[in-house]
Amino acid sequence: MNRLKLILKNLPSFWKEKDMFMYIVVLVILFILTFFGGSKLILSYNEAMETQQEIESMQNFLKEWTEKTSVLNNAEYRPVKASQVDSVQTNLLFALQANQLELVGFRAMPSTKKEESSRSFELDFTGSYEITMHFLENFHAKDALISIQGLKMEQSKGKIKTSMQYKVYIK
Repeated sequence: MNRLKLILKNLPSFWKEKDMFMYIVVLVILFILTFFGGSKLILSYNEAMETQQEIESMQNFLKEWTEKTSVLNNAEYRPVKASQVDSVQTNLLFALQANQLELVGFRAMPSTKKEESSRSFELDFTGSYEITMHFLENFHAKDALISIQGLKMEQSKGKIKTSMQYKVYIK
């Protein structure tokens, strides 16, 4: 307690010395500058971390997108553009001819609003059982995604008459 009184009693003489006063002012200024500089550094670091997280998020998105498009592009069968449907039909008719099957009928089925992502067709042909089965086992047109919706086979005059409904999927 006596010591505290002694310090408080000598405090006014302590402030009178200009050197000590300047020392304290410089010290306070340096402390304030250090505080603001440290604050700015912390804010900059936080912004850099947020930017880094955004970059990582974008890179992950691009990586996932690339993987998904790669899987889709490497898929054996996939939807075709609407402008390519005629080409798909041509390939199927050529396959029919190449298998020596006789085309009896071909027509596009009326589409509904639900079926905007596909077009349905009906194909009627005749041929031997072996050739018909070979055609059906290899029924495809390049990489177009096609599904058989209905299939009816009847024997007529030693040949198999086949009526098939199928769907070509569109992008």
